[in-house]
Amino acid sequence: VKLLGTDCLLAPYEIRVLTADDVAAFHATRITAATNHSEAFWVGADEERSRKLGQVAQRLAPNAHRFVVGAIADEEVVGMAGFVREIRPKIQHKAIIWGM
Repeated sequence: VKLLGTDCLLAPYEIRVLTADDVAAFHATRITAATNHSEAFWVGADEERSRKLGQVAQRLAPNAHRFVVGAIADEEVVGMAGFVREIRPKIQHKAIIWGM
């Protein structure tokens, strides 16, 4: 699913599920956000920066229990939110939304 939106401060942007093809842009945005808004992250900018792109790609890969959506403007991830559902059968109805 792809949605297009606009904001008076941004060029038109696309909202879609991120994939391994987006790993470099996703990682760069996470590093910048963790540097500029450390209070909003569970990890510090140095820890985020130290992650290898392969590790980030594995985390970003959508599956039946998790996905990350991103707002893309000019090939840059300008916003993101993740969804993670519990995998244990009795509590699969529970999930968290992160990174908003």
